[in-house]
Amino acid sequence: MRLNENHEDHDQLGSLMLDDIGTLKAYDACIHVISEVLIQPMDSKLSTDEKITLGLIKQALDIMAEKAIAYEQVFEGGNLPENSQN
Repeated sequence: MRLNENHEDHDQLGSLMLDDIGTLKAYDACIHVISEVLIQPMDSKLSTDEKITLGLIKQALDIMAEKAIAYEQVFEGGNLPENSQN
């Protein structure tokens, strides 16, 4: 996963370099922060419908992460499936 082009204009506090850490690590870190910082503190204020919607969003993000991981394996890692030529 390349979210950063190694620009030298990082802020004074530093910035997280997401260059080549991989989709799985980036996904896990994002989900962890979203959960801890945004969702858990608001849990008691969320309606049932809002919680269901957040669950559906999580499922959609899971699917996107799976596809991104597959893309990395095939196109960046050269790991073609056994029957890829059929």
